[in-house]
Amino acid sequence: MKIIDFNYVFLKKSIEANLEAELSVHGKKVGRKIHASIPLNKTTCVSCSRLAGGYHEIIIQVRGSEKDVSKNANHMLKLFEEQGNHVVAVNPQTTGVDILLMDKRRAMHVLNRQGYHFDVNNKLVGRRDGVNLYRKTVLIRLDEEFQEKKKLVALQRHHLKELKKIRGKDFRVIN
Repeated sequence: MKIIDFNYVFLKKSIEANLEAELSVHGKKVGRKIHASIPLNKTTCVSCSRLAGGYHEIIIQVRGSEKDVSKNANHMLKLFEEQGNHVVAVNPQTTGVDILLMDKRRAMHVLNRQGYHFDVNNKLVGRRDGVNLYRKTVLIRLDEEFQEKKKLVALQRHHLKELKKIRGKDFRVIN
């Protein structure tokens, strides 16, 4: 098969293509001209559509001194973007900053991996296919006194879990 001529033109809603080819079948040359119109449907992917609409699954509230908030928020934003989590908005507040992200699982993974101590609230925002959808709000306080208290509480909870594992005949754990 030998292609003699091929050209195409992009139009608003389609691609118009012309092909002229020559083919040899049992020693005879057969020529063909073909015209094709390929329709184009321009759509936006789900992720881009959600980003354009301001969709977010998690709000991370970073609170503390201006210096601490700036340093930690910039570090978090870098980690979120490295992981592929889309940052929908960064809203400055009087006591810190709110970071709105599209994917709450990826965001929680980063926060846990970095060792931040935080409070979490879930708010019912709707239903999809019979499943409740929640928006997660995470509060991170950067003042040292609060972080020390959170570490102490986490340590106490860890020890309580260990004690519950030991539960026996003569031993009881009272909450």
